[in-house]
Amino acid sequence: MSRFFSKIVLLISLAIIPSIYADASIDESVTKAEKSYPEAYRFEQSGVKKYNAKDYDGAIADFTRAIELWPEFAQAYYLRANSKSWINFYKDKDERRADLDMAIKLNPNNADYYVARGNLRVCMTDWLFRIDNRGAIEDYNRAIELNPKYDEAYRQRADARYNLDDYREQYDDLTKAIDINPNVAAYYAARSKNMYNSYSVKDAEKAVALEPNNQSYLENRNYVRAKYREDAERYDKYLEQQRANDSQPSFWDRNAETLGNNLKAMQEGDAARRNADYRLQNNCSGANCVNR
Repeated sequence: MSRFFSKIVLLISLAIIPSIYADASIDESVTKAEKSYPEAYRFEQSGVKKYNAKDYDGAIADFTRAIELWPEFAQAYYLRANSKSWINFYKDKDERRADLDMAIKLNPNNADYYVARGNLRVCMTDWLFRIDNRGAIEDYNRAIELNPKYDEAYRQRADARYNLDDYREQYDDLTKAIDINPNVAAYYAARSKNMYNSYSVKDAEKAVALEPNNQSYLENRNYVRAKYREDAERYDKYLEQQRANDSQPSFWDRNAETLGNNLKAMQEGDAARRNADYRLQNNCSGANCVNR
Protein backbone atom coordinates (compact mmCIF):
# COMPACT_ATOMS: atom_id res chain seq x y z
CA MET A 1 0.00 0.00 0.00
CA SER A 2 1.42 3.40 -0.93
CA ARG A 3 2.05 6.05 1.70
CA PHE A 4 -0.62 8.25 0.07
CA PHE A 5 -3.32 5.63 0.48
CA SER A 6 -1.99 4.64 3.91
CA LYS A 7 -2.65 8.19 5.02
CA ILE A 8 -6.18 8.10 3.63
CA VAL A 9 -6.77 4.96 5.70
CA LEU A 10 -5.40 6.70 8.77
CA LEU A 11 -7.68 9.70 8.24
CA ILE A 12 -10.68 7.43 7.86
CA SER A 13 -9.75 5.58 11.05
CA LEU A 14 -9.67 8.89 12.87
CA ALA A 15 -12.94 9.96 11.32
CA ILE A 16 -15.07 6.98 12.24
CA ILE A 17 -14.06 7.05 15.89
CA PRO A 18 -14.56 10.65 17.05
CA SER A 19 -12.71 11.40 20.27
CA ILE A 20 -14.95 12.55 23.10
CA TYR A 21 -13.19 13.96 26.12
CA ALA A 22 -15.86 15.93 27.95
CA ASP A 23 -17.19 12.85 29.74
CA ALA A 24 -14.23 12.91 32.13
CA SER A 25 -13.98 16.65 32.74
CA ILE A 26 -16.26 19.42 33.94
CA ASP A 27 -15.78 22.82 32.38
CA GLU A 28 -16.09 25.87 34.60
CA SER A 29 -19.09 26.96 32.53
CA VAL A 30 -21.05 24.00 33.94
CA THR A 31 -20.40 25.14 37.50
CA LYS A 32 -21.43 28.70 36.60
CA ALA A 33 -24.58 27.50 34.86
CA GLU A 34 -25.61 25.44 37.87
CA LYS A 35 -25.37 28.52 40.11
CA SER A 36 -26.58 31.31 37.82
CA TYR A 37 -28.47 29.73 34.92
CA PRO A 38 -30.28 26.72 36.41
CA GLU A 39 -32.62 26.17 33.46
CA ALA A 40 -29.72 26.08 31.00
CA TYR A 41 -27.91 23.75 33.39
CA ARG A 42 -30.92 21.44 33.52
CA PHE A 43 -31.00 21.10 29.73
CA GLU A 44 -27.23 20.56 29.58
CA GLN A 45 -27.44 17.77 32.14
CA SER A 46 -30.37 16.22 30.28
CA GLY A 47 -28.31 16.37 27.11
CA VAL A 48 -25.41 14.58 28.81
CA LYS A 49 -27.72 11.76 29.89
CA LYS A 50 -29.11 11.40 26.37
CA TYR A 51 -25.61 11.57 24.93
CA ASN A 52 -24.46 8.74 27.21
CA ALA A 53 -27.53 6.77 26.15
CA LYS A 54 -26.53 7.36 22.48
CA ASP A 55 -29.63 9.46 21.84
CA TYR A 56 -27.61 12.03 19.93
CA ASP A 57 -30.54 13.80 18.29
CA GLY A 58 -32.12 14.31 21.68
CA ALA A 59 -28.80 15.44 23.13
CA ILE A 60 -28.34 18.00 20.36
CA ALA A 61 -31.80 19.42 21.01
CA ASP A 62 -31.04 19.78 24.73
CA PHE A 63 -27.63 21.36 24.19
CA THR A 64 -29.17 23.78 21.69
CA ARG A 65 -31.84 24.76 24.22
CA ALA A 66 -29.16 25.26 26.88
CA ILE A 67 -27.29 27.61 24.53
CA GLU A 68 -30.49 29.53 23.78
CA LEU A 69 -31.03 30.03 27.49
CA TRP A 70 -27.39 31.03 28.09
CA PRO A 71 -25.41 31.88 24.92
CA GLU A 72 -22.08 31.75 26.81
CA PHE A 73 -22.40 28.09 27.82
CA ALA A 74 -19.03 26.82 26.51
CA GLN A 75 -19.52 23.18 27.42
CA ALA A 76 -22.86 23.03 25.63
CA TYR A 77 -21.25 24.17 22.37
CA TYR A 78 -18.53 21.58 22.77
CA LEU A 79 -20.92 18.73 23.54
CA ARG A 80 -23.24 19.69 20.70
CA ALA A 81 -20.32 19.47 18.26
CA ASN A 82 -19.37 16.04 19.56
CA SER A 83 -22.96 14.79 19.45
CA LYS A 84 -23.24 15.76 15.79
CA SER A 85 -20.07 13.84 14.98
CA TRP A 86 -21.66 10.62 16.20
CA ILE A 87 -24.69 11.00 13.95
CA ASN A 88 -22.65 11.43 10.77
CA PHE A 89 -19.01 12.36 10.96
CA TYR A 90 -18.98 13.52 7.35
CA LYS A 91 -21.78 16.06 7.77
CA ASP A 92 -22.13 19.40 9.52
CA LYS A 93 -18.37 19.90 9.84
CA ASP A 94 -18.62 23.67 9.44
CA GLU A 95 -21.30 23.83 12.12
CA ARG A 96 -19.21 21.69 14.44
CA ARG A 97 -16.16 23.83 13.77
CA ALA A 98 -18.20 26.92 14.62
CA ASP A 99 -19.32 25.33 17.90
CA LEU A 100 -15.76 24.39 18.85
CA ASP A 101 -14.46 27.84 17.91
CA MET A 102 -17.12 29.36 20.15
CA ALA A 103 -16.33 26.99 23.03
CA ILE A 104 -12.65 27.99 22.82
CA LYS A 105 -13.52 31.68 22.57
CA LEU A 106 -15.64 31.41 25.72
CA ASN A 107 -13.07 29.32 27.58
CA PRO A 108 -9.58 29.32 26.05
CA ASN A 109 -8.20 27.27 28.95
CA ASN A 110 -9.96 23.94 28.38
CA ALA A 111 -7.56 21.43 26.80
CA ASP A 112 -10.40 19.15 25.67
CA TYR A 113 -11.75 21.81 23.35
CA TYR A 114 -8.44 22.16 21.52
CA VAL A 115 -8.02 18.42 21.07
CA ALA A 116 -11.54 18.12 19.66
CA ARG A 117 -10.93 20.98 17.22
CA GLY A 118 -7.57 19.52 16.27
CA ASN A 119 -9.23 16.20 15.45
CA LEU A 120 -11.76 17.98 13.26
CA ARG A 121 -9.06 19.94 11.46
CA VAL A 122 -7.18 16.74 10.64
CA CYS A 123 -10.33 15.25 9.09
CA MET A 124 -12.02 18.43 7.89
CA THR A 125 -13.18 16.76 4.71
CA ASP A 126 -13.83 16.89 1.10
CA TRP A 127 -11.25 14.13 1.22
CA LEU A 128 -7.77 15.60 1.40
CA PHE A 129 -8.56 19.08 0.13
CA ARG A 130 -9.31 20.83 3.41
CA ILE A 131 -7.14 18.88 5.81
CA ASP A 132 -5.21 21.21 8.11
CA ASN A 133 -2.55 19.12 9.83
CA ARG A 134 -0.43 22.09 10.85
CA GLY A 135 -3.43 23.88 12.32
CA ALA A 136 -4.35 20.69 14.17
CA ILE A 137 -0.84 20.49 15.60
CA GLU A 138 -1.21 24.06 16.88
CA ASP A 139 -4.38 23.00 18.70
CA TYR A 140 -2.69 19.90 20.16
CA ASN A 141 0.26 22.04 21.23
CA ARG A 142 -2.09 24.35 23.12
CA ALA A 143 -3.84 21.40 24.76
CA ILE A 144 -0.48 20.05 25.93
CA GLU A 145 0.53 23.48 27.25
CA LEU A 146 -2.65 23.50 29.33
CA ASN A 147 -2.27 19.87 30.40
CA PRO A 148 1.23 18.38 29.94
CA LYS A 149 -0.08 14.96 31.07
CA TYR A 150 -2.74 14.77 28.36
CA ASP A 151 -1.67 11.48 26.76
CA GLU A 152 -4.41 11.49 24.10
CA ALA A 153 -3.27 14.92 22.90
CA TYR A 154 0.21 13.49 22.25
CA ARG A 155 -1.35 10.54 20.42
CA GLN A 156 -3.48 12.74 18.19
CA ARG A 157 -0.55 15.07 17.48
CA ALA A 158 1.46 12.01 16.48
CA ASP A 159 -1.16 11.17 13.84
CA ALA A 160 -1.02 14.70 12.41
CA ARG A 161 2.78 14.52 12.30
CA TYR A 162 2.59 11.21 10.47
CA ASN A 163 0.51 12.93 7.79
CA LEU A 164 3.35 15.45 7.39
CA ASP A 165 6.03 12.73 7.19
CA ASP A 166 7.49 13.85 10.53
CA TYR A 167 8.20 10.29 11.64
CA ARG A 168 10.74 11.13 14.34
CA GLU A 169 8.34 13.59 15.97
CA GLN A 170 5.52 11.06 15.61
CA TYR A 171 7.64 8.47 17.42
CA ASP A 172 8.49 10.92 20.21
CA ASP A 173 4.82 11.83 20.72
CA LEU A 174 3.73 8.18 20.85
CA THR A 175 6.51 7.44 23.33
CA LYS A 176 5.39 10.36 25.49
CA ALA A 177 1.79 9.13 25.41
CA ILE A 178 2.97 5.67 26.51
CA ASP A 179 5.12 7.16 29.28
CA ILE A 180 2.07 8.99 30.63
CA ASN A 181 -0.38 6.12 30.21
CA PRO A 182 1.31 2.75 29.56
CA ASN A 183 -1.95 0.80 29.49
CA VAL A 184 -3.44 1.96 26.18
CA ALA A 185 -3.04 -0.68 23.47
CA ALA A 186 -3.66 1.80 20.63
CA TYR A 187 -0.50 3.74 21.50
CA TYR A 188 1.70 0.64 21.17
CA ALA A 189 -0.03 -0.46 17.95
CA ALA A 190 0.60 2.96 16.39
CA ARG A 191 4.25 3.02 17.48
CA SER A 192 4.80 -0.53 16.22
CA LYS A 193 4.56 0.77 12.63
CA ASN A 194 6.46 4.03 13.07
CA MET A 195 8.83 4.59 10.14
CA TYR A 196 11.53 6.28 12.23
CA ASN A 197 11.84 3.32 14.59
CA SER A 198 11.30 0.72 11.85
CA TYR A 199 8.77 -1.95 12.77
CA SER A 200 8.62 -2.94 16.44
CA VAL A 201 7.41 -6.47 17.16
CA LYS A 202 7.67 -5.72 20.87
CA ASP A 203 5.15 -2.88 20.61
CA ALA A 204 2.82 -4.98 18.45
CA GLU A 205 2.99 -7.79 21.02
CA LYS A 206 2.29 -5.33 23.86
CA ALA A 207 -0.87 -4.07 22.14
CA VAL A 208 -2.16 -7.65 21.87
CA ALA A 209 -1.22 -8.37 25.48
CA LEU A 210 -3.33 -5.40 26.60
CA GLU A 211 -6.29 -6.29 24.37
CA PRO A 212 -5.93 -9.95 23.38
CA ASN A 213 -9.37 -10.14 21.73
CA ASN A 214 -8.95 -7.08 19.52
CA GLN A 215 -8.83 -8.37 15.95
CA SER A 216 -7.16 -5.26 14.55
CA TYR A 217 -4.26 -5.63 16.99
CA LEU A 218 -3.90 -9.32 16.16
CA GLU A 219 -3.77 -8.45 12.46
CA ASN A 220 -1.32 -5.63 13.19
CA ARG A 221 0.99 -8.06 15.02
CA ASN A 222 0.98 -10.42 12.04
CA TYR A 223 1.72 -7.50 9.72
CA VAL A 224 4.62 -6.19 11.81
CA ARG A 225 6.14 -9.66 12.18
CA ALA A 226 5.97 -10.09 8.40
CA LYS A 227 7.66 -6.72 7.88
CA TYR A 228 10.39 -7.79 10.31
CA ARG A 229 11.02 -10.92 8.24
CA GLU A 230 11.31 -8.79 5.09
CA ASP A 231 13.81 -6.51 6.82
CA ALA A 232 15.76 -9.48 8.12
CA GLU A 233 16.04 -10.93 4.61
CA ARG A 234 17.26 -7.60 3.25
CA TYR A 235 19.77 -7.35 6.09
CA ASP A 236 21.14 -10.80 5.30
CA LYS A 237 21.63 -9.76 1.67
CA TYR A 238 23.29 -6.56 2.80
CA LEU A 239 25.74 -8.51 4.96
CA GLU A 240 26.65 -10.68 1.97
CA GLN A 241 27.37 -7.57 -0.07
CA GLN A 242 29.41 -6.05 2.74
CA ARG A 243 31.56 -9.15 3.01
CA ALA A 244 32.03 -9.19 -0.76
CA ASN A 245 32.81 -5.47 -1.17
CA ASP A 246 34.34 -4.58 2.22
CA SER A 247 32.05 -1.50 2.25
CA GLN A 248 31.52 1.10 4.94
CA PRO A 249 28.66 0.81 7.49
CA SER A 250 25.29 2.03 6.28
CA PHE A 251 21.63 2.16 7.20
CA TRP A 252 21.45 -1.55 7.95
CA ASP A 253 24.28 -1.40 10.47
CA ARG A 254 22.44 1.30 12.34
CA ASN A 255 19.27 -0.80 12.33
CA ALA A 256 20.84 -4.13 13.29
CA GLU A 257 19.86 -3.55 16.93
CA THR A 258 16.22 -3.01 15.95
CA LEU A 259 16.24 -6.24 13.96
CA GLY A 260 17.74 -8.09 16.91
CA ASN A 261 15.15 -6.65 19.28
CA ASN A 262 12.37 -7.69 16.93
CA LEU A 263 13.69 -11.23 16.73
CA LYS A 264 13.92 -11.40 20.52
CA ALA A 265 10.37 -10.05 20.89
CA MET A 266 9.04 -12.63 18.41
CA GLN A 267 10.80 -15.44 20.25
CA GLU A 268 9.55 -14.23 23.64
CA GLY A 269 6.01 -13.77 22.34
CA ASP A 270 5.95 -17.23 20.78
CA ALA A 271 7.34 -18.78 24.00
CA ALA A 272 4.74 -17.00 26.13
CA ARG A 273 1.91 -18.30 23.95
CA ARG A 274 3.32 -21.84 24.02
CA ASN A 275 3.53 -21.72 27.81
CA ALA A 276 -0.02 -20.39 28.10
CA ASP A 277 -1.29 -23.25 25.94
CA TYR A 278 0.76 -25.76 27.96
CA ARG A 279 -0.66 -24.51 31.28
CA LEU A 280 -4.18 -24.69 29.92
CA GLN A 281 -3.73 -28.21 28.56
CA ASN A 282 -2.03 -29.51 31.71
CA ASN A 283 -4.08 -27.53 34.24
CA CYS A 284 -1.00 -26.32 36.08
CA SER A 285 0.67 -23.03 36.99
CA GLY A 286 3.88 -21.61 38.38
CA ALA A 287 7.50 -21.40 37.28
CA ASN A 288 7.80 -25.14 36.73
CA CYS A 289 4.73 -25.36 34.52
CA VAL A 290 6.34 -24.41 31.22
CA ASN A 291 6.72 -25.93 27.78
CA ARG A 292 10.38 -26.99 27.79
